[in-house]
Amino acid sequence: MAKKSTCISQFCTVLKCLVTRILFVAHGLVCIWRATVGFPGNNMLWFLMVPVVLLFVETMVTLVYNKGKEWGWFCPSVFLYLFCTVPSIWFMEFSEQDRRLASIASARQACLNATANSTLDDDEVVVSLQSIGLDLTLTIDSGTWVLGLEQALVFLLILGRWLLPTNLKDDQLSQLLLSYIGMAADILELLEVFEEPKVLRNQVLTFVVLMIFSLSLLQFTVVFTAIPDRMPTCSVTCPPGKDCRGLHCCNPEIFNIYTTIILQDGAFFAIRVYLFFVERVFSQGLLFFAGKNMLVILLDIYRIKALFSRDDEDEEKEENELQDRATTEAVTVGGVDNQGYNKDPA
Repeated sequence: MAKKSTCISQFCTVLKCLVTRILFVAHGLVCIWRATVGFPGNNMLWFLMVPVVLLFVETMVTLVYNKGKEWGWFCPSVFLYLFCTVPSIWFMEFSEQDRRLASIASARQACLNATANSTLDDDEVVVSLQSIGLDLTLTIDSGTWVLGLEQALVFLLILGRWLLPTNLKDDQLSQLLLSYIGMAADILELLEVFEEPKVLRNQVLTFVVLMIFSLSLLQFTVVFTAIPDRMPTCSVTCPPGKDCRGLHCCNPEIFNIYTTIILQDGAFFAIRVYLFFVERVFSQGLLFFAGKNMLVILLDIYRIKALFSRDDEDEEKEENELQDRATTEAVTVGGVDNQGYNKDPA
């Protein structure tokens, strides 16, 4: 019975491993295809298939050597998935930017109305839902494709981290996924700045926003949720003779907070403040998320201070315990009396 249960568990692990990577590959191929549509004739874009091939290799290595389970704190499958989709999104965003700028220029030159503007997109597709009983008509243009693929990206990142077999406990995994959902909403909202004309006309600012967007997605490749009950020691980052706890360098939660501040909330707050005060871009969503980033940074700093205080208290408590233990052992062997003074030899 136990052997049968083990086989079923192993089969489910392998199945989830394969399903997740199939979803990654499918979405990656669609992103590459849309990038080639935006830049027709550019065969160099098909080199984005290289991460897809590497993802197949990583899948085989994971199945053979790790029995379908992931590789601890770093997830190479998610990294390869991002390496495939993020460059494609860059190309799609630049193509969409060129299309919008051309549309604005044509409208100003020829005084075209809104209906004529919509005809500028040759890639527009109208889908009727009457065949399934819904009296709706969907218009899918290049902008809809870009937004849909970006939303699918963050959705698959969360779903993939849920399905991928890990060594995390259920409470740790749920904590990780809930934090991912909040991160995904903030990341997607950052891309809304491309709707602003001042951002649309600024190539450098577009590049900076896409760079921050790409770096923020790297958080999904690293897992710091598995926090041990006891502070580990670190022989790599700590100098000889130094205590790891006193340096606060081995707490995964502190690394997680630093990563969040640097890759997301700090960078997002900086770019939004720049848009406010330099580019004079104002919107209710931009103001709300800038305030949210500032609040998260303050709470992270407060959390770091609390962790430092806790580590110092634990260190002092451990030193006192060691001192008491040494005193007790000395009393036991007769080296010192109860007051801590050396006994006179008999």
